[in-house]
Amino acid sequence: NYSSKVILTFLTNNTLDDSHRIKLSSLLRTAIIHNCPDEVFVALLIEVANKNLPEVDDHLLKLIIDNHREQVVLVAAEKFSVLSLEAIFQIMLKANYFDDLVESLVSKFPAVVQSEKGKNTVLFTAISTGVSERKVLSILAAYKDAARQASAGGELAFHLAIKRRYSDILIQEVLSAYPCAAIMRDKETRMLPLHLVAKSTASPELVESLITEYPEALDIPVFTKHCLPRYLVTPALPDDSIKMICQPSMLQDLKRPGL
Repeated sequence: NYSSKVILTFLTNNTLDDSHRIKLSSLLRTAIIHNCPDEVFVALLIEVANKNLPEVDDHLLKLIIDNHREQVVLVAAEKFSVLSLEAIFQIMLKANYFDDLVESLVSKFPAVVQSEKGKNTVLFTAISTGVSERKVLSILAAYKDAARQASAGGELAFHLAIKRRYSDILIQEVLSAYPCAAIMRDKETRMLPLHLVAKSTASPELVESLITEYPEALDIPVFTKHCLPRYLVTPALPDDSIKMICQPSMLQDLKRPGL
């Protein structure tokens, strides 16, 4: 119940060492439970970090994130080890909120979204787990090269974003980061991106981008010679998108042979 000024004065004028480990750990948790002002909690975090006391575990990190604003989370990310930074990010990535904090974190610590060789990129993981578009766009903005890197299973984030039905705006951003994805087949379905969007609700703008990058895709079949993009269009596809996929010169082929 002491004021923030009194607590900060105590922290400034008293040295906390290993013998205070239990007391400091209790202080951290008490600060969370009693909704301690940010400036006091930040001071406690800095004291823990400066003394290299192993007080911050994943459980405490989650409490910090769940109960405090941006300043506290960013100080925690800055003051503690890389492992703690990754733990903070993973907690925020998996939750269905924290969009603002994810944007701040990847802006301040872009290295957090750069995966080690052999692992899925954070971008791919984010799309595969269905996180919000703001999070995906923040991650992509911080590390555009992630769009070029295939997953451990050989799949690109671009193909996955189409299959997971993310917005055309996001899909366009991923394509802009790696235009060559337009000519690459999806590892799972063996389809080209144009085949994938033909089965979706893709906007004319996205369809046009794909055709511009790889016009030959209009006449490339999948599996059999009759499985062309124009045979895959669905009623959910906008009319203008259908017209672009079913080029005027090919309208005579709109019906599958034998049907």
